[in-house]
Amino acid sequence: MDIYFATSNIEKFKEAKRIIKKLKRINIEMQEPQSLSVEEVTKFKVINAYESLKMPIVVEDTGFYINALNGFPGALGKWLHSSIGPEGICNMISNYKNKRTTAVTCVAFYNGKQIHIFKGSTNGIISDKPIGKKFGFDPIFIPRGYEKTFGEMTLEIKNSISPRGKAFRKLRKFLEKSGNL
Repeated sequence: MDIYFATSNIEKFKEAKRIIKKLKRINIEMQEPQSLSVEEVTKFKVINAYESLKMPIVVEDTGFYINALNGFPGALGKWLHSSIGPEGICNMISNYKNKRTTAVTCVAFYNGKQIHIFKGSTNGIISDKPIGKKFGFDPIFIPRGYEKTFGEMTLEIKNSISPRGKAFRKLRKFLEKSGNL
C-alpha cells in the first residue's frame, strides 16, 4: 500500500521519508484552524485532506510551546515564525530567565474510518540567537542534553531526537503491525 503524506513542506517530507521509506508526498492546500492545540489542528487537517483526496492519508503538525510565554505559540508557531522569524522569537524572550520550551509533533493517519494520532515531544531551550539551517524553529531550538540547535545537527541526529522523528517512528510501527507497510 502506498502511504501518502500531505505536505507542501519538502523539508518535513525529507525527514519523514528517512523513517518511512515508502512514503510519498502529495502537495495539497489544507485548511488549518487557529488553535494552540497541535492535536486539534492535526485532526482537522487529516479529515480535510482525506475529504479532498478520498484515500488514506498522513498529515503532520508541530507545536512550539514556550514556557515563558505560557505555551504560546503552540500550534500557531507557523504564523509567528512567518511574521517575526527565529531572530524575532529569540528577541521576544531575551529578557526571560526561563527559556525552556517543548516541541510537540502530531502525525495523523486516516483511512476514512478511523483517525490514528501519533505524538512525539522533545524538551529543550531557545538559543540566544539563530544558529544553523534555517528550517522552522531548528536554528533556535536546543534539545535537552545537547549544546547545538537542531539547525546545526545532521538529519540523522536530529531525526533520532526530534518530535517529528519520534512521531513518525510510532506511525511506522503502527503501519508495520497493521500490515500497511
